[in-house]
Amino acid sequence: MRNSRVLKPEILSLDKAYANNAIKHKLKKRKFNIEFQIKRMQEILNGLLH
Repeated sequence: MRNSRVLKPEILSLDKAYANNAIKHKLKKRKFNIEFQIKRMQEILNGLLH
């Protein structure tokens, strides 16, 4: 019973890997959204100027 609280290292490392992937995915998604917004703004500005 005493050892039941201790997590196995494999589980911890899998958890870390999952967390890192989730964070990377979020950052990639956010970066894509920002790039898309910048492109849209450039298109709008070009449309207004021409």
